[in-house]
Amino acid sequence: MKMAADDYKPKGWSPSVVSGSIDDSHNYTSREMIKVPQYWFLLIMYLFTNMSGLFIIGNVSPISQEIAGLTPVKAGLIVSILSITNTVGRFIGGAATDRLGAERVIAVIYIINTVLLLSLSFMHNFLLIALAISGLAICFGAMMGSYPSIVIDYFGGKYFSSNYAFVFLAYSIGGLLAGFIVNTSIARTGSYHLAFMIIGGSCVIGAIMALFAKKPIYKG
Repeated sequence: MKMAADDYKPKGWSPSVVSGSIDDSHNYTSREMIKVPQYWFLLIMYLFTNMSGLFIIGNVSPISQEIAGLTPVKAGLIVSILSITNTVGRFIGGAATDRLGAERVIAVIYIINTVLLLSLSFMHNFLLIALAISGLAICFGAMMGSYPSIVIDYFGGKYFSSNYAFVFLAYSIGGLLAGFIVNTSIARTGSYHLAFMIIGGSCVIGAIMALFAKKPIYKG
């Protein structure tokens, strides 16, 4: 197998050209990408979902025990359910993005995240907490499945690997912030309720940002 040339075109095919249109197919290098506001917009947007997802993954067992009064054994089962549904979410996110577009899918994911996070405090039995955690895990997986496509769509595919690495910085930052929020919530209130509200609120911001996200226009 060999990589096709950059100017390769199938025989008999030519791209459609709209008079007066601006070229939006530029492949941004990482250095070019970080200079446009859309990169920072996507980074912050991705940060919020990683805060939400890593918060749940890192604390699902103690949350289940505190909120629903589950035994450690049953809480462990919730962890297994989370693992399975998170994997399923990746397929759902990719398929939905192909059909609906990344921005719409991401906005919907954030809205669902917000509802589930703010309702976690009321999930007082195994079934309810399992459903809520499953929904959050699916959302996190779906975001992981849909976000690469928006990076390619905005910045091109040629330098995708390095570009996505810069966007994926949100994963590490989100994990650090989620840990700080959890520790603050437990230290001040003795529970996770404050963390639910703060991280749920960040998802509201993420949903609004997704609705206003726009592809950059390369101006040379």
